[in-house]
Amino acid sequence: MQFKVLFNIGKLFINQNTIITNCSILIENDLIKEISHDPSETFGLEESQLLDINQNSIVPGFIDGHTHPIFSGSRAFELDFKLQGMSYSEIAEKGGGINYSTSLTRKASKEELKTNLLQFCDNILACGTTSAEIKTGYHLNIEGEL
Repeated sequence: MQFKVLFNIGKLFINQNTIITNCSILIENDLIKEISHDPSETFGLEESQLLDINQNSIVPGFIDGHTHPIFSGSRAFELDFKLQGMSYSEIAEKGGGINYSTSLTRKASKEELKTNLLQFCDNILACGTTSAEIKTGYHLNIEGEL
């Protein structure tokens, strides 16, 4: 069995309505075994099994239920247009929108798309997303999607 303790936790967010403050967590085989309301509780484990959270917060992983990470190009330039109050149609007229993404994605090699996908996945993991439903959708036909 593998044990570890996260201690000195400032806030443990269970859900939007349940927040436990100043606590420790005993983890056994990657599952939460016990939560102590004593932030200094180490459950008698060795120092090598302890992780001091330094009064920071622990939150559940984010879930992204709809994302299209297999693409090429960036539409970040559209943010300025949106901040100016432009509609989606106006942005499309200036070269943005789904047609921009679709065009660049169709021109990209499989290797480029794979590289972009892996970078996207690294980025969402680093931001706390632990689960994502990945969709395609830029070819708009069965052959292209495959």
